[in-house]
Amino acid sequence: MRRKGDFFVNKDCIGCESCVDIAPEHFNTKHMMAYVTKQPTNQKERAQCIKAKKECPVEAIKRKMK
Repeated sequence: MRRKGDFFVNKDCIGCESCVDIAPEHFNTKHMMAYVTKQPTNQKERAQCIKAKKECPVEAIKRKMK
């Protein structure tokens, strides 16, 4: 499941749910793998997603830079 936008989760995800804890309105898990449920639309939401990316223990959250 991939929502169009800057943030995505790659196949390295281990389903630890740290991203869900940090940004629950943007990440969720299914079958032990996280996915983006909603792309950030403002600076506060973007900061939450960036924090989730930084805290990911296996660096599975990626961000496409434009």
